[in-house]
Amino acid sequence: MGTEQILKLQPDRTLYLRGFDGTGAAAALCQASPTGFTVCGVFRDIADFCVLVIYDADNLFEHYSVKYLPSFDLSGMVLNFSLSYQGLQPIDSAKFSWIDWAQLDVVPLVGDPAKITLWDHATLASGTYSVAQGVYTFSAPGGCYIYDRLTLYVNNVVFDFVANGDPKETAAYVAQWFADAINSYPWIEWTEKGVVFNSSSVVIASADDSGI
Repeated sequence: MGTEQILKLQPDRTLYLRGFDGTGAAAALCQASPTGFTVCGVFRDIADFCVLVIYDADNLFEHYSVKYLPSFDLSGMVLNFSLSYQGLQPIDSAKFSWIDWAQLDVVPLVGDPAKITLWDHATLASGTYSVAQGVYTFSAPGGCYIYDRLTLYVNNVVFDFVANGDPKETAAYVAQWFADAINSYPWIEWTEKGVVFNSSSVVIASADDSGI
């Protein structure tokens, strides 16, 4: 019978996905080796996520005759890894962590659970972050006529302008109307039970006198 020494924090032996959530979301742990691993997922909403467990003191999968015994002792160990991701919330984002995408969660044997902010212990190796943006030009030669209509869809949110024939309804006026409507929309609401997302995105808009 062959034997193998299993090390704590060993990517191909002690890591697993606890689960993922959201309609149409899915994730899998793959390409695991003694030195690294990959998590692949399909996430369609800002609240979709998966949970990667780096180490669990209890082995929940193997047969009792071969699984390792519970061990909570991580003294003297240093967790050091390179993180590369695409299409995910950056760990250095200043946004509130509506899920724990910016923290490492620790559940000790005794005491309260703790959250370790990853960016406080990280160094950016490469990569740049650009803000997603778009420019729209509105044209209304001679102004808007009554019941002229323009609808702007931002993912699952609809902004609908209907003209009432006022002479002030120029292209610049309509652009500013949309900017005001977008900026006043409650993309995120804070309630007694926590944060509520009314859309899968958060958008900020601006307009100038040219109608853009």
